[in-house]
Parts: sequence; C-alpha cells; structure tokens
Amino acid sequence: MSTSRDSLLSEGFQHIATRPVAIPHHVWKAEIDVEYDRRLRVVEEALLKVVGAGVSDPALLQRLLGMQDEPIVPRYIAELMRNGLLAAVEDRLVVTTLGKRAVQEDLARERSTYSVDFRHDPYRDEFLWEFNEGIELKDKDLDPAGLVALPRPEGLSHTQVQLRLPELQKMVERDGLPFVDRKKSKGDRIRRPEVLSVRPDKAYVAYRTADLEIWHRDVGAQEWRWRLLMGGGVFGEATEKLQQMEADGQQVLPVEDLDRFKPGPKEEELQTALREVSQIATPAILDTADHRPALEQAIKDATRNLIIISPWIRPAAVDQEMLDWFRKGMERNKELRITIGYGIEDEEPDRRGQQTRKARGQEEAISRLHGVSQEFRGRLRLVKIGNTHEKIVVVDERYAIITSFNFLSFNPRPGKAVRRETGLRMTDETQVQALRSRLLKILDDGGPIAPRRAGAQR
Repeated sequence: MSTSRDSLLSEGFQHIATRPVAIPHHVWKAEIDVEYDRRLRVVEEALLKVVGAGVSDPALLQRLLGMQDEPIVPRYIAELMRNGLLAAVEDRLVVTTLGKRAVQEDLARERSTYSVDFRHDPYRDEFLWEFNEGIELKDKDLDPAGLVALPRPEGLSHTQVQLRLPELQKMVERDGLPFVDRKKSKGDRIRRPEVLSVRPDKAYVAYRTADLEIWHRDVGAQEWRWRLLMGGGVFGEATEKLQQMEADGQQVLPVEDLDRFKPGPKEEELQTALREVSQIATPAILDTADHRPALEQAIKDATRNLIIISPWIRPAAVDQEMLDWFRKGMERNKELRITIGYGIEDEEPDRRGQQTRKARGQEEAISRLHGVSQEFRGRLRLVKIGNTHEKIVVVDERYAIITSFNFLSFNPRPGKAVRRETGLRMTDETQVQALRSRLLKILDDGGPIAPRRAGAQR
C-alpha cells in the first residue's frame, strides 16, 4: 500500500490536516555482563612476571614490588585470579596459560556488570541506546503538550529480549557502550566489548513526537490514510505499521479527532484556493532582494530540520537580525535542528603571518553562531564540509532553495551597488528528498567547527 503523496492523490485522497502525535516505544532496564580486552596494568604485569619466576608468597611479592605498606598487591592478585590469569595450585600461585598469553600480548580480558537502559523501536523492530532526537516523553506529558498517542505495537517479552543477545552485541559494536566516551574510545582499537548475557528487569512505554498527515476520501464509506513525518521526512516503517494496524481493526486516531478533521462540502474549493495563494506568495524564482526574506521564511517554515550550505560566513550577514531569526525559530519549534555547512578553504595568512581581515571576520561570525548553539544546547550545528561553492537551503523535506546568493556572507544594503543573484525554489518532493540525502551524507562526513575565540559578540 503506497503512502507517497502522488499515489494518495491519484487514488482520490485529500490531505486534510497534519496533527502532532506521540509515537510509542519501549524502554528496557536491564543488567548486562560485558567482557572486553584491556591493557595489563603495570602492577599486574609485574605480578605475573614475578609469579612466573617462581615467587608465590604474597608478602614476598609485596616486598619485591616495593609495596609493603599498601594493600594493593592482594587486591590485584584476587583480580588476576578472578580473570583466570593466576591460579592457586597446592597452596602456590602459578601463572595460567591465559596469564602467559596476556604477558606476551600485553592484554587481559576483563568482565564487568552494568545496569543499562536501552530502547526497542517496535516499528523498525531494532534496539538502540537512545534515539537521535534525545527527547523522551511519558504518558503524563502528552496532554499538556497537546499530543495524542498512537496505538502501541506489540512489545517484546523478557525471554525474547534474552534470545536477541546477538542484536545487543551488534548495537554495542555499532554505537559503543552508553557510558563510554565514544570520542575518546574511537582510536582505542584494543577494547572490543563482548556482551555475554543480558538480564532484562522491566520495561515501560515512552514517546517521541512526530507529525501525522491525515488523508481522507469519501467513496460511500469514509476512508483514511496516514503519513507519519519525523526528522524532516516520512517515517516509512511506522506509516506502513499504522496502515496494517488499522486494517487489523485497531484505531489509529480517536473517533472525536477524525470527526473534527472530516472535510466539509467546501473543503476542496478552499484547499485549491489556498494552494493558489501559496503559489502567488512564494514565487519559484528569487531575485537578489528576495533571498534574505526567503531565508527568514525558511527558518519559520522548518519544523524538524533546516540545512543551510554557504561557502563563506561573514559578520555582515550573520548580524543580530539573522541570529534572532535562528533563536525565534528554535524557540517556536522545540524539535527544530539547524545544520550549517560551509566549505571554502581558510585563506592563507598575510606576509607577516597574521590572519587576513576576511579570516578574522569569518571567525567572528562563526563565534556568534556558536553562541546561539550554546543557548539552545547544540540544536544549531556548524560543520566544515570542505571546499564547496554551492549555496543551498533545505526545509525539512518540503522545499529547497538553490541559488548563487551567499546567505551567510552577503547582506545587500539599500542605496549601494549590488551584484545580481538568482535563486530557484524547488518543491518536488522526490528531488528535495534526494538533495537532502546527498547533503546529509556530506555533513556526516564533515567535522564540527569549534570556536577559536572566546567572548565574541552574539
């Protein structure tokens, strides 16, 4: 059953409303046993070598290691025995085969038990530590936020979670452990966590926010279709699941909601008039003076994701007015994430080794944007994507602007000579999705920009 706009329209369905909803998932609390490689500590290596040389008495071991007054040696002996590197044979300590290999490779296996929370997405049927959105709601949060909960797909039992240990291992290999600093551990290739067992304790239902497009047609009987939007695009798996649940007799939205959204006899005429007005108000071709207002409107229109690609970033464009646009957009839409990518290479220093005026200006503008990012906990992100000359704005998956206008470096001033710039607003859903996917890959491959100067203006 297709859920694309074109297919729905061809079948006679009308998009009559978009409603904010809450998508359920399950949060599991569990204990996991994890074993991983780590380097031998200096004391451990010394103990293994001395024991391997025939010394077994703990007191003598302490004296040889110069640690008579510290209880550290008995503790390490106990740990080495627990990990199978030392063993007691006829009241003597001996180095095991595993211990000898550990000394040769400077590696030991370590086992730990952790209490963790992880998520089960019932629509994609996958495990995650956390969702990218990072915001989780409980039942008590829904009414104050004006959200209606979608029906809950069937969850997993305790036994099913235990049987899916290989999937938990894949999650650890893909995303690391939730309590490990992934940035620090990326280069640490010897730590290979292996999940040995999982003991699920309990699960509760939590929610993420999304938008539900409501489609309707009347062919003697009322028919409804749904498109679930999240992260600026269609959540295909959830959309298909909702259609299947409805086919199985489950109610997707409460009856009172559906009655409220049923179109009246003049609805089609009204929708046609609105589309015509929208086309008049938002021309496809942008002249020079249209671009800054178009960027302001894009920030207002974006509900989930806004991508801005601009080769240069300059204080003249990134002024207080523009910074306020970003602030108001993120205050208005709590789920909005803004990603700014820039790409022209840094200019070479002048002959005295000093930064050029343009380079200093770019640092100032980037610092201003970082200030806004900090105000909104990183919801505005800057990424250096390498050498690029493209100027693009993508609003969710609704429309894109491709232009010669440098949004973040050029600010036309009235009364001054202005070079001509031309832009095109693109609204074809397939093309916008393809462009957005290409940009997301480029942005993911880029690196975040850190401000170089403290105390810059906002």
